[in-house]
Amino acid sequence: MHLEHYKNKFKHVSFIREDSILQLTIHCQGGGEAFWTPAEGGLHTEPGQAFYAVAHDPENKAVILTGTGDAFLTRMDTAGVGPEMATTHFWQCIYQEGKHLLQNLLGIEVPMIAAVNGPVHIHSELPTLCDIVIASETASFADKAHFPGWTVSGDGVHVWWPMLLGPNQGGVVLIDWRGYPGSRGKDTWICG
Repeated sequence: MHLEHYKNKFKHVSFIREDSILQLTIHCQGGGEAFWTPAEGGLHTEPGQAFYAVAHDPENKAVILTGTGDAFLTRMDTAGVGPEMATTHFWQCIYQEGKHLLQNLLGIEVPMIAAVNGPVHIHSELPTLCDIVIASETASFADKAHFPGWTVSGDGVHVWWPMLLGPNQGGVVLIDWRGYPGSRGKDTWICG
């Protein structure tokens, strides 16, 4: 697979490659700050597919993962989802997409750098699974998609944060609305 095959395939993920270094940017359609949506064809679907394409492009020698605007990923939009959200089929799709999201990210076998441009409160495991994490002064890490919505963290954050910080501090990241400050990331080796 080559860049020309996937460069314009996604509405919420854009790519720029220079000297074999690929920048993968998560954004809202049109380039604005990203917001997560579980609606079909939304941001929940595309990153896993994009990671798969990137992993299978032999011309990529390094990947930079970043966002746009003042936040990496903080907002969620469920407006496009109706009664189907209460169906088994919907949750099976969410499960499959979540599984592909992590497996395909981990399938990228070149160095990955996360350039965290601001708070990441939804899928905060994505940038922290990269080999190097560089965070802005305004960055913070949290899981505001699950606990506030009365669901358990079950898409990777529930395993990853306790592994990074230990069971107690990792648990705090999963339920604390304030988030884990990026400035503390250097002390705990999250950020380089």
